[in-house]
Amino acid sequence: MVVGRWTEREVRALREALRMTVHDFAQRLGASDAAVSGWEHRRTPTPPKMAAQAVLDQTLALADTDTKARFLLILNTPDQHG
Repeated sequence: MVVGRWTEREVRALREALRMTVHDFAQRLGASDAAVSGWEHRRTPTPPKMAAQAVLDQTLALADTDTKARFLLILNTPDQHG
């Protein structure tokens, strides 16, 4: 499974697929809570820098099958956060 560009939607989908809070997800990625919140913020999202995108790629690649299935389901479900 490959993500071409990590936008707020993909970042949030991965975090939710992993069943993690913003805080726990940030710790797993080695990022700050503020950075993760910025990546997910809908009005003015701050896209992750290339190094962070690489960590997101690795996190997705290492996820188990159920998490990957949830990730796809979340991405294919109309956004309920807006």
